Amino acid sequence: MRFPELKARDLDGRSVTLPNDLGSDPTLLLVHFTPQVTPDVETWLPVATDLAEANHDFWCYDLLVLPELPDAVESSLAVDLHVTDGDGGTDDASRSLTAHTDLAAFRRALVLDRLDRVYALVLRDGRVEWRAFGPLTTALERRIHTAVGESATGDGSDDLVAS
Repeated sequence: MRFPELKARDLDGRSVTLPNDLGSDPTLLLVHFTPQVTPDVETWLPVATDLAEANHDFWCYDLLVLPELPDAVESSLAVDLHVTDGDGGTDDASRSLTAHTDLAAFRRALVLDRLDRVYALVLRDGRVEWRAFGPLTTALERRIHTAVGESATGDGSDDLVAS
């Protein structure tokens, strides 16, 4: 499944186009639809750190997806209110992305059925190779390690895994 083109901004106001700006390396996107970083999102952060330490080509982004704004409003915003628990350093700012888009079309393209869930998507070359939802579990941790390890050969699963 191809990840739809999406314009986002990091906390420093820099524009990013997903998936084009992600490159070909494996990337974990933690997609959520509420400004607060929920406990479910936070459960994925330690495994993202472990994966980054084990694979220097691995990246992780926290992606907040919100409804579209009128053009005049969107162009006047430099940075959205994206609540994080980070220390505000450059790495945190560039790893937290906010996008305003047609939520229904975005969710339909990726088969994301609920706004109250976090979705963990592993992308490579703009394709979703693995996905899950909800908090990280031991079983999901094993599967994401396998998916990221296999992503170099394209053998990752595209099955939605419920937690």
